[in-house]
Amino acid sequence: MDTFFYPDSIAVVGVSSSPSNLAQRILANLRRFRYAGKVWAIGPRDEEVEGYPLFRSVADVPEKIDLAVLLVPAKNVPQVAEECGRKGIRRLIIESGGFREFSGGESDVERRLLEVCRRYGIRFLGPNCIGIINQENGLCTPFTRPIAPFVEGGISVISQSGGVGLSHVMDLTSEYIGLNKFISFGNGLDIDEVDLIEYLGGDGGTSMISAYLEGISRGRDFLRVVSRQKKPVVVLKSNTQPSTQRVATSHSAAISGDEDVLDDAFRQVGVLRVPDSLVWANVSKQLTLPLMKGNRLAILSRSGGYAVMAADAASQMGFELPPFPDGFFDACRQYFEKSVITLQNPLDLGQIIFHPVVVHILEETLKLDEFDGVLLIYNYDAQGAPDEAHQFISQIMPLMYRYQKPVTTVLITQRHERQYIRESYALPLFRTAFHGVQALAYSRDAVRAAERRRPFETEAEPAAALPQAAELVASWRKAGRAPTVADALELLQLYGVPMVRRAVACSRDEALEKVEGLKFPIALKLIHADAPHKSDVGGVQLNLKDDYGLITGWDEIAKAASRARLAGGMECALIQEMAPQGWEMFVGVKYDPSFGPVVLAGSGGLLAEVVRDVAARVAPLTREDAAELLSETRASQLLQGFRGLGPADTEAFVELIVAVARLIIAHPEIQALDLNPVIVHPKGKGLTVVDARLVLKPA
Repeated sequence: MDTFFYPDSIAVVGVSSSPSNLAQRILANLRRFRYAGKVWAIGPRDEEVEGYPLFRSVADVPEKIDLAVLLVPAKNVPQVAEECGRKGIRRLIIESGGFREFSGGESDVERRLLEVCRRYGIRFLGPNCIGIINQENGLCTPFTRPIAPFVEGGISVISQSGGVGLSHVMDLTSEYIGLNKFISFGNGLDIDEVDLIEYLGGDGGTSMISAYLEGISRGRDFLRVVSRQKKPVVVLKSNTQPSTQRVATSHSAAISGDEDVLDDAFRQVGVLRVPDSLVWANVSKQLTLPLMKGNRLAILSRSGGYAVMAADAASQMGFELPPFPDGFFDACRQYFEKSVITLQNPLDLGQIIFHPVVVHILEETLKLDEFDGVLLIYNYDAQGAPDEAHQFISQIMPLMYRYQKPVTTVLITQRHERQYIRESYALPLFRTAFHGVQALAYSRDAVRAAERRRPFETEAEPAAALPQAAELVASWRKAGRAPTVADALELLQLYGVPMVRRAVACSRDEALEKVEGLKFPIALKLIHADAPHKSDVGGVQLNLKDDYGLITGWDEIAKAASRARLAGGMECALIQEMAPQGWEMFVGVKYDPSFGPVVLAGSGGLLAEVVRDVAARVAPLTREDAAELLSETRASQLLQGFRGLGPADTEAFVELIVAVARLIIAHPEIQALDLNPVIVHPKGKGLTVVDARLVLKPA
């Protein structure tokens, strides 16, 4: 990968002197960024462009070429790649468009390109991209109109869209937040976001990775790579709605997965997901400052109204606002009269008009162990006496780094004054109290994510299924039938999942015979291939207390099957002992096209789909993963005890989540699995799975 970013020589292919030629802009940008390596221009005519003589082919260049940038018609790309391969060039940036973003799928041109690159061992970025900017050596391959070098810093930006990514870079550098590298990878036909994040994770010049993605094709590899990062990874992910997927496909060939799964998968490995470009820029700015290492926030404001807004935002973001300690004002007494300030947090500094006093208050606040960071709301009229304000603002960055706590500055003044502050002090500025608090929340979450981040192991558990379980699944396949609730429970029991005693009967008389081995009260559940959700057709009878109740329940389910016009009527039924009372929970599995098997857990029962109180993790799971998953549901609070009810056996429920994750890894043929309800009993009493639904992938 180093050759993409640190080539000693570059060939730009597709250059001409035509005013509409885009490749000549690449030459201009390389010149403006003062790229130090050799540049070779390749074009069809004998002429000179941007001071570079043109060669007809890379084969005509007399020296070795490390990297070739291709901007030729899509149909010609495989031929040019072939010429590069013969020349010994092993790294390409293909900026040409007209591939799957137009066709909607792999085209013949793509197939030929991939075949050529495999034959020569070529790796390439693109197609349909604008390439790379490396501030360290002046490499700049975008075909945009000539741009000037950016402010240098530690942020590296990855973007599926060249336009979005470059706009983000401009947003940051306009606020004097420095860039290290920029990569637009377009369709990601070869090098993709996983490769780039892995590379930047080990790149010495990159301190933070910021990405715009429209889809993630290798979800499990993405989790594996990100989970090993020691740098913050911030992602703006679009293409979130079905109505936008056609647009995204035509733009960058991105296919979107389930957004709820994506949110939880990101949380699993500590990715900071942002909702829009404004928050993306704000969070990137914030993470260049010392991190918010706790949840205790001090708010200093020169306006009482803004202080109230900030307190509202802090509450919304889950921050604590501890009071200032009693001795705080003693340390500041020489600078102001205590009578003009209310001793509280937020601290309203509105009556202090002498700016140097605010410096001392800020420093004394940063010294306090009671606070992990400061939100500073500073408003003034630049037409007044701005010099004192400038003296104060000049102290913010030194104080911040002296005490290693963030001071997030919301500056409210005239536009020209804000620009002057950015230029003079390189201080990240925020426009509103809400945006400042929100940025601090992301900083806090970045610390938390780093503390709990664990490597995601794609093969953390043995993949081999139990022999008896494998035979059971094979028998369903051989019979060509979908597994029933009884089948699902049998498979689960083989893996040690607790459940009540049960039997299957296919007639009323057989039911009366088999119930003799069970203990009343019992439950009776319809088994029919066309009724996977038994309750929806009246196929469940509960708390049947004796044989007469069993007969009555059987007849009621038979009538319900007839009303629902189920083929063959009531075929068979599952007879179960009633489980002891407890909390009704849910554990499930779904298969995500990008991330593979995903385990979900949360509130269960008949209203599970309405309540939608679930969280998810990508399998396999550690016990810590399962516990975190549960903690993100509202039901977790109920399981701790509620309105006189003691705590539930959450330990047993966490173990069930882990067991289901193991099962789904052992049985990749499973498409979906629902355990609902799972009755979680009081602490120390375990749990019982009383119903399950299992769907196999097509053979």
